[in-house]
Amino acid sequence: MRPPKNAALVAKLRADLQNFDQNYTSLNGIQNAAEFDCFVLQLEDSIRRVKYVQTIALKAHNVGCTNPNISGFDPLSAATYYLVNGNIDEAAWLIFLATHFGKDKKNGWGLMRAVYSGLGAHTWDWATVSAAPQLLGQWVAANQVQLKAHGNFGNHRKYASLKYLGTGVTIDSYVDWIGPQQSHILKFAKLEPANATARTRFHSFYRSFSRQVHGFARMGAFDFLTMIGKVGILNIEPDLIYIKGATGPASGAKLLFANNPHAKISNTRLEADLGQLEGLLGVPFGMQVLEDALCNWQKSPNNYIHFTG
Repeated sequence: MRPPKNAALVAKLRADLQNFDQNYTSLNGIQNAAEFDCFVLQLEDSIRRVKYVQTIALKAHNVGCTNPNISGFDPLSAATYYLVNGNIDEAAWLIFLATHFGKDKKNGWGLMRAVYSGLGAHTWDWATVSAAPQLLGQWVAANQVQLKAHGNFGNHRKYASLKYLGTGVTIDSYVDWIGPQQSHILKFAKLEPANATARTRFHSFYRSFSRQVHGFARMGAFDFLTMIGKVGILNIEPDLIYIKGATGPASGAKLLFANNPHAKISNTRLEADLGQLEGLLGVPFGMQVLEDALCNWQKSPNNYIHFTG
């Protein structure tokens, strides 16, 4: 078991979990010190991952970070640069591409960078793609072998495909979702709920995005919208874990509350208990923190493993 990276944070998490177990809902899946330590450390890791993105978003970036032909290209840094300089379309497009292709353990953003840079020939920016989205999908499908040499899909997108019926259709549906005016700002305004808060905004956007963007469904929509929030493109934060359609987080929640990853507990009950726990923890993007930590903890509840994907 590794030592905590932030002793004060870990001490707070321990106290919060003990409080929750004693005064709210029993954490029946934490049967011993090893399971408790593992869950706390997974929570700490998840909080650090949120802070990592927020730190990138607060840094000052120069125009050089937007060049996808440099080996250290990071779409999150580039998105931050575009956001600060008023190009919301390119910032959101980069977040979409980063979410779709993901970051693999060996090659980092290699696959996403290879696609966005057009294998070094021409950048597939928002203006180009939104004018004729099918062209990028066709190009990706035609260059699958060369693209795969640069990297793989990230863990959350491991079932995605470079074929046109995979990536091509996903890109087409994303451009369709934004709408004929090709403006993210206008699309965001259209989805804005009355008396919006960060959480009601997430709910509105999630319902629309998960239903209309091909191949993203629950996990992809959750990842995309939380990243949009963490980078600062929108004031948006998940109101729920969205247990329906989840696998790892649902198993983790059932394990935490019932000591059985296959327990028959309704999604409504799980969301309510997780909502109470998230409120008690009081950390930024708390629902994503819980979603990530539960998914990782249930894979190895007694023996801490550091997950990067």
